[in-house]
Amino acid sequence: MSTGTSTEIDQDHTSALKLWRAVISQAVLDSISEKKFLRLSVTRWLFNPDFETVCELAGLSPVVIKRCLAEILKENGSIRGEVLGREMIARIEVV
Repeated sequence: MSTGTSTEIDQDHTSALKLWRAVISQAVLDSISEKKFLRLSVTRWLFNPDFETVCELAGLSPVVIKRCLAEILKENGSIRGEVLGREMIARIEVV
């Protein structure tokens, strides 16, 4: 019994990658927010075991993503942090 064509499986995989990358992109947006509580929630998430799981499901290195988010968070919502964040989102969204 076939569970789907190769094309359907590829589309499902691509859709899943996009979903999990959107979760990471939202974390990036939160990390460049002017709202301190959003930046704090990203900081907490970086040390949660779910963070690594989400990165792996997104097909991204948890080490690299954590390093990039930490650099953005150090900017405390500055313009430089926003530029870094927007660049990161552009790279993440390529599937």
